[in-house]
Amino acid sequence: MNVAKNANSNESLNTDLAYIFTNIEASASGFPSERDIKGLFANFDTTNNRLGNTVKDKNARLATVLKGLAELVLR
Repeated sequence: MNVAKNANSNESLNTDLAYIFTNIEASASGFPSERDIKGLFANFDTTNNRLGNTVKDKNARLATVLKGLAELVLR
């Protein structure tokens, strides 16, 4: 699933991202990259009220961030 592509319509984007970040970190466990990956997303709190007061607001802000990142990668 392309998270950035579907971000605007994903009603559980914030929890999906938290799950994805946790799994990315866990995937490096036991590999040389573990030191580099562990804690990589520690400061990216997808439930923080600074993103918005409601889940809908948080998801809208997160979708905007993901779209911006996707555009950077495509350049």
